[in-house]
Amino acid sequence: MNKWMVGLALVLLAVPAMARHEVRTIERDFPIDPDETLRLDVGVAEVEIEGSEGDQVEVRLVIECSSSRRCEERAERVELVSRSASRTLSLAVKGHHKSGHHAPSLELWVRVPTTRPVEVDMGVGELEIRGMESDLEVDLGVGEVEIRFPESEVRSVYLEVGVGEAELSPRKSRSSSSGFLFLGNEVEWDDGPGSAQVEVDVGVGEAEVILE
Repeated sequence: MNKWMVGLALVLLAVPAMARHEVRTIERDFPIDPDETLRLDVGVAEVEIEGSEGDQVEVRLVIECSSSRRCEERAERVELVSRSASRTLSLAVKGHHKSGHHAPSLELWVRVPTTRPVEVDMGVGELEIRGMESDLEVDLGVGEVEIRFPESEVRSVYLEVGVGEAELSPRKSRSSSSGFLFLGNEVEWDDGPGSAQVEVDVGVGEAEVILE
């Protein structure tokens, strides 16, 4: 499967590009202990995660629709659910699992203290992470992941993409990569000066880690 076909798969699964308007916005703050991990569970969305100097997780979820009444009805069922247990703060977007003409689109912004580990489980969408300094673990079904991470804080990077591209930049001399064309691409590097482990698994799409 070539790059054009990968792009087509993303287009077919994504929300159609059309004029949309904001229906609801959910804004909430959550305390997170120094030894807690943030776990984020999202179905279909565009997500940005940014490190902060505070001691809580700040979340802003924007829900948009076309002029469809069915879309607006579905938008009212979307909710942000939290649970804290076993040293993990879990945040999940419920009531939204599909794309299509009548499905609302979601944009999610998350600010989390830089030293907290983060785990993300997404179905379809785009994910951007920057400003973190602890372990990152990402599992994305279809879409694109871009992570910007201070090189001084990283111990290892492991990227795996079933169909698509995996890239670590700048390319490290002791990193290993494998894959054939756009199938089964992997990148592995474990020679960093820091302690953070970055792991990304994408089914179809692209994964890029940029060390700064």
